[in-house]
Amino acid sequence: MKKSDRATNFIFVGFLFLFLLLHGILPDKTFSDDENRTLAVFPEITLGEVLSGETARSLEKYVQDQFPFRSPFVAARTAMEILQGKRLVSGVYLAKQDTLIQQFNTLDEERYQINLRRINDFAQQVDVPVDALVIPSSVLINEELLPDPHDDLDQRALLDRIQQDLTEVNWIEVTSALSQASENPFYRTDHHLNAFGSYLTYQAYHNALQLPVTEFTFETVASNFKGTLSSKSGAFWIKGDPILKPVNELETTVCVRYDGQEEQFDSVYKEENLNIKDKYTYYLDGNHALVEITTSASNDEQLLVLTDSYGHSLAPFLIHDYAKITFVDLRYYHGTVSEMLEETDRVLIYYGIESFVSDVNFAWLK
Repeated sequence: MKKSDRATNFIFVGFLFLFLLLHGILPDKTFSDDENRTLAVFPEITLGEVLSGETARSLEKYVQDQFPFRSPFVAARTAMEILQGKRLVSGVYLAKQDTLIQQFNTLDEERYQINLRRINDFAQQVDVPVDALVIPSSVLINEELLPDPHDDLDQRALLDRIQQDLTEVNWIEVTSALSQASENPFYRTDHHLNAFGSYLTYQAYHNALQLPVTEFTFETVASNFKGTLSSKSGAFWIKGDPILKPVNELETTVCVRYDGQEEQFDSVYKEENLNIKDKYTYYLDGNHALVEITTSASNDEQLLVLTDSYGHSLAPFLIHDYAKITFVDLRYYHGTVSEMLEETDRVLIYYGIESFVSDVNFAWLK
């Protein structure tokens, strides 16, 4: 064996030994901030799982998740793919201006038909107006930032189709307002609208209904928010986004209850969440099945919002215009929605387009 081969083998074995040693010394982590997910821990080993092969699979996942310096290696892998000319990593485009955009290129036709039918049936059965505001994704709004060519659905055609198929609801058009915005209405590292983008949808909603629009400015309350697309792509080096708080001169008090609990809060913001990884949970404390907000607004209008996580950053704009706003997330709320309508004046269905066409939880819309 050549000396050079021996040296290469020695270095390789040395690296394996070093990382095995580090793996034994360093404490296991239960959560990855960069990837925003729970990590595998050492499995409980039983004879049945050993014989079924489940133990081997669990150990493999454990070693992968607890690999020393995992985050730098994940980022390095993504960087290598970029150097090889790739601009799509794990379903996320690494677009221009350090912007991450989630690919949207599939449509489950059967699921689409089921969802539209359930929404139409619900709207036909209730006695209050039902509005639908479906938010296009960043693929459409920031198309000029995408690599060319790219493989995605024609969202304009899909939105036109949704509008035609929602025969029993009032359609709220928002694509034009987002496309003509003076700045990016989406986070660069997350799939959600930022506070500015949510304000544009609020304006479009109230303008469509010929309702007054409250004016807001924005205050930066945190920086370097790295969202789900940062976690998914491994592009951890891209600078995060600011978190903005809408500000106006109106004095409106609020009382917020989560999931029917007795504890009440006097703000739609959770200040302490600005110190964690998922700073988007600053708005309405993240995902909850049911959020009830009563306000001191000078009217008695009550609004029910059926929404996914896009609705969280909409809440600050609505509190000055409605006496009560109820947010229902059908992913977690499995009660009867129609029972809430006795004291509701209007229903708003407010979803990002991807979850709108693919969500299996419209089955609870009854």
